[in-house]
Amino acid sequence: MRILVTGGAGFIGGHLVERLAGEGHELLVVDDLSTGSVEHLPPPARLVESDFAAPAALAAVAAFRPAAIVHLAAQIDAAASVVDPLADARTNVLSTLALLEACRALEARPRVVFASSAAVYPEGVPLPAREAAAGSPATPYGVAKLAVEHYLACYRSAHRLSSLALRFANVYGPRQGARAEGGVVAIFARALASDRRARIFGDGRQTRDFVHVADVVDALVRALGSAAQGSFNVSTAVETDVRTVFALLAGRLRPGAEPERAPPRPGDVARSALSYDAAASGLGWRPTVALAEGLAGTADWFLGRSGKDPR
Repeated sequence: MRILVTGGAGFIGGHLVERLAGEGHELLVVDDLSTGSVEHLPPPARLVESDFAAPAALAAVAAFRPAAIVHLAAQIDAAASVVDPLADARTNVLSTLALLEACRALEARPRVVFASSAAVYPEGVPLPAREAAAGSPATPYGVAKLAVEHYLACYRSAHRLSSLALRFANVYGPRQGARAEGGVVAIFARALASDRRARIFGDGRQTRDFVHVADVVDALVRALGSAAQGSFNVSTAVETDVRTVFALLAGRLRPGAEPERAPPRPGDVARSALSYDAAASGLGWRPTVALAEGLAGTADWFLGRSGKDPR
């Protein structure tokens, strides 16, 4: 299959492109490399180094004529969206609309798989949150993700553009950058592996649903091969607080380490966990990587990057 991956040189994108290349797909990656790296891309993947909505990138998409698009490129920092919602909307809404318009112009319209987020759920919904509970997000980032989901529904109805949004919980794993709240595992692991103090914002009791990147890639691949439409959570349905994540990583990387404390960040929700029942029934997908196992492998990768021997 001919597949375009926006943000394909990033954390999730790099793992996905490796998987798709191994399955023999023809791949075009569009990535401005602001957070991604060409080191993440296997040789069969062709890279267009550009913002995904730039005219040159959209022309490359038209020439490539993809059968499917995985749209991962985004402004990913919820806290940054609170500080500058206009910048967030330009990247996460307007640029995505430009990509959808490019899809609409193609003679054979591709299937679009969109990376949405747990941020579409408001504070206080019953946990684990189910897809119907989305609405009134706490941050402009969440508003933008939900807006794109609504645009996808509109394009499905008005333009017969097949699409599926996957609402990722907190993705973690090897090669993750230490940016945005979703990168808390990487932030802790990098600090602990390099003998620096890791910082916990607030009291550390805030919970998140941590899902391993290998499970996320599996969900994306299943979405590409499916005719399912709408929105599905990609998650574990398990709440884990930030203190527990720190303790598990410290036990692997630097036993006895204590975190530095900092004030709570704007936009942080107190609790988060998502049900994956819809993905299980609609895609045949379930998470397979247990948190302790996934954190151990991630910690060992960061140890290797620091020049130390993994245990």
